[in-house]
Amino acid sequence: MTLELGPDDKRMKLRYAGSCRLCGRAHGAGAEAIYERARKAIRCVECDKPAVEAPPVEVVGGEAGASARREYERRRDARE
Repeated sequence: MTLELGPDDKRMKLRYAGSCRLCGRAHGAGAEAIYERARKAIRCVECDKPAVEAPPVEVVGGEAGASARREYERRRDARE
C-alpha cells in the first residue's frame, strides 16, 4: 500500500512531537515524517513505503452470488 502525497501533504522534519495516524508510532520533534495538512495529522515515512505484496487470492467455487442464487431457488421450490 503506497500512499501518494496529496497536494496538501508535505514531507518534513516535525516541529512538534506526534503520532502516526496509521500505525500509532510516536515521533519526537525533529523526526522526519509526512504532514497531512487537511487532516492535521502525520504519518511515518516507513508507513509510506510500499508494503510486501500479498499472495494472490485463490478463487474457489465459481461466480459471485452463486450461493445466494441456490438459496433463492431452494426457498422458491419450497413455496411452490
